[in-house]
Amino acid sequence: MYELVNANAGLAAIEADLRRIVDSGKALLSADLVLLENGEHREIMPGILSFRAWTTKAQLPDELWADYCLRTYQEGSAELDVLRQFETQIQNLPKEDSSGIFLQINFGKQADPLLLVPQNKMDVQRAEAAVAAGYPTVEPILMELLEWIQDYNWPVAYVLRPFLATVGMPLEHHLRKILRGDDDIWKYYVMEIVENSRELTIALRDQLERIVISPTSGETEEELDQCAREVLEKYGLAPSSTENL
Repeated sequence: MYELVNANAGLAAIEADLRRIVDSGKALLSADLVLLENGEHREIMPGILSFRAWTTKAQLPDELWADYCLRTYQEGSAELDVLRQFETQIQNLPKEDSSGIFLQINFGKQADPLLLVPQNKMDVQRAEAAVAAGYPTVEPILMELLEWIQDYNWPVAYVLRPFLATVGMPLEHHLRKILRGDDDIWKYYVMEIVENSRELTIALRDQLERIVISPTSGETEEELDQCAREVLEKYGLAPSSTENL
């Protein structure tokens, strides 16, 4: 869940909005700076749609929910000075309700699985909490967790990928979407998850065969055709043809 707060409102007003969210029983997770023009997202910097302004720390095992919410408010409000880096841009933008630089405040309710989603690549604490919660608790956030293994150099990826490799068939829909996409490095990292499950391999056979028989140039460059072939051969599923792919 998130709420957009216009940065033109000033730091005091934004801090009041943070307090209102926390007083309603929600914990602040992070905040992103976004640029809206007539209600549509635009690049806030060249090639970048949003800028992570700040992230709060995960709830501690023995921390009461009310104490956690208050702490996230304290951590978030202490980071509002980041807006001063964009002071010139903010002053020069239109002040209509649908245009300008906004702070997208991300928050979660108690026991919300979103609390387990890492907020940055270093957020190992939330990644470990997601693993500890296990499946099916993390079922609603499987795609969000998969997004954090797009680069295996990220510390959170080291925590999440071995766990995700044990989930099996509940990942089919999400993995199919990834394999149909154009992020070839992400495809490479999810191949290990597919390889770990005969059921997933059978379910995704059409996508694996497509990569083997008719790979894109990017898939060939990342050697995904060879990876897909090895996964299929592991379970005795030799590629057949591209018919109905």
